[in-house]
Amino acid sequence: MGIYPGLDPNAPIALGAECAGRVTAVGEGVIYDLRRALYQHMQRMSLRFFTQTRTGELMSRLNNDVVGAQQAISNTLVTIISNFVSLVATLAIMLALEWRLTLLALLTLFVLIYARPAVGVALTIFFTPYYLLPRPLFDRAFSLVEVTSLLTLAAWAIHVIADRREKGWPRLGDLWRQATALDKAVGLFVAVSIVSLSWAELLGVAITDLRQMVLEPLVMYLVLRTLPFSARDRWRVVDLLILTGTVVALVGFYQLATGVGVITAEAGMLRLKSVFGTPNNAALYLGRLIPIAAAVALMGGSKRRRWLYGSAGILMAAAMALTLSKGGLLLGLPAGLAMVLILWAGRTGLIAVGVGAVLEALALIPLSRLPRFSGLIDFTSETSTSFFRLQLWQSTLRMIRDHPITGVGLDQFLYQYRGRYILPTAWQQPDLSQPHNFLLNYWVRLGIVGLAAGVWMQIAFWRLAWRTQRSLRDVSRSGRALAAGLMGSMAAMVAHGMVDEVHFVIDLAFVFFMALGLMHQLGEEAAHGSHRPGADAAAG
Repeated sequence: MGIYPGLDPNAPIALGAECAGRVTAVGEGVIYDLRRALYQHMQRMSLRFFTQTRTGELMSRLNNDVVGAQQAISNTLVTIISNFVSLVATLAIMLALEWRLTLLALLTLFVLIYARPAVGVALTIFFTPYYLLPRPLFDRAFSLVEVTSLLTLAAWAIHVIADRREKGWPRLGDLWRQATALDKAVGLFVAVSIVSLSWAELLGVAITDLRQMVLEPLVMYLVLRTLPFSARDRWRVVDLLILTGTVVALVGFYQLATGVGVITAEAGMLRLKSVFGTPNNAALYLGRLIPIAAAVALMGGSKRRRWLYGSAGILMAAAMALTLSKGGLLLGLPAGLAMVLILWAGRTGLIAVGVGAVLEALALIPLSRLPRFSGLIDFTSETSTSFFRLQLWQSTLRMIRDHPITGVGLDQFLYQYRGRYILPTAWQQPDLSQPHNFLLNYWVRLGIVGLAAGVWMQIAFWRLAWRTQRSLRDVSRSGRALAAGLMGSMAAMVAHGMVDEVHFVIDLAFVFFMALGLMHQLGEEAAHGSHRPGADAAAG
């Protein structure tokens, strides 16, 4: 009966199961009709068609494509319907059990975010690493990242509407003239992401990818770009970012100490993964935060913050080392720290980076003797990671050759790759959802325009960042330290992105748009000379 008389808490589960059964039956009927129609159509094709068409491609059409259509009908509709039913039923039960407390809790959080939008951004950033640990409720689970980002979006919309009612709504031409290069690049990226839904074969997974990787992270940029933040507000966001990175590191240390949740690699070596699904994901996330901690510790801010950020950076660096991520340790982290070192020490830092690059190259010789790094420069053995990367990139280029303008759509790579494009020598790794290169990923997901948008965002960021850190050199030590840290974080993204995915992952997407928004704020203040001389002390 449940806690509340007359209200069955299992109702959402029963209704969801009923919907799933009915939609699955529809999907089975569709796959039967499609296969019959395809078979009859092929019976009418000429002999020339069969001599010019590869047998594997025909089999893929008859099997994988039809199954994909069935999954799009059954899985997508089931997900949409069950999520809607769960949301409505959950709210109904919460309101029925204690509607005053439910409304009070939601209202309190919303009012807090509305009064201080920086709180919404900070909370969202804090929860980003834990998107794989949603809170269970009945037969569904809800991510705190989504809850806080949606509340922040609602608060932002109310702020904008109230402001425009007072000042009037601008014309599109005025908006275009006021937009910066970074604004236009982000706008193009979002627009092509939305348009790409029109050519995605599996619409359900594409919509999910659009929501999780583009639209919800975009809230970070919108809020940071359009609402005024004080230096204290801005540092609150960065402080929680570094705090959650420290928590990630400590969780990883605990897992290694207890032997729970660790990954065993080559020759029994243990790899730290913390709250993430894989050690590489942990390295990707920590690699974006360590340069920020290093820049603040070296270059500016209050003494207390510098010590805290330095300590946090050491903990995160130790955790990242224990991930044994080759891309993170040999590309991402060195690039991020090199950028910070150059901005901190100038020519001396550049010389130190050059020496470090030589030492790293020499270190590859002893590293190659370790089981984990033995296949690092082996491009011929079918058991080495480097060999599989080359095979994957060749398959991706074939995919791009067939879809050069549009790409295959958001989150369609896995289904296209294992069904049509995987090479025979790469059969051991068929379940790859991305090409392990961020430029290829932009292209294969969003087409040539998506690639252009991704490159444009990088160019606009770096041009803005370089001007900003130079303008803040003699104005704000803490502001320049943050700018340098964001540049180091972006350098780590680009370097690690040569061999892995650095954007279309939920936590990384949020950090990416946060970095763009924070840099835009710093750039606006530097350009208009609005950074107060006492802001460093106030923010500390």
